[in-house]
Amino acid sequence: WSSDVCSSDLYGINSPGKGKILYIINVSTSNNIVFVNDSSQNSNISSRFLFTSASSITLSPNNGCTLWYDIVSSRWRFVGLM
Repeated sequence: WSSDVCSSDLYGINSPGKGKILYIINVSTSNNIVFVNDSSQNSNISSRFLFTSASSITLSPNNGCTLWYDIVSSRWRFVGLM
């Protein structure tokens, strides 16, 4: 997935069916990726994100983060920045 035009909002990632860990790196030199919390209706329920302290997380250019799929809540959880 790539977007060089402007910042991108990410509402979900397909469910892997069981706990998986993803490392996501924003390789853009000028655009942000915004992970939108699970209150968004723009994604399937099991593909949404669940953040405990924020409504969204912004991944600025040349930065990365780790996500973990929690099979109990059926949501992607933010683990930390890389």
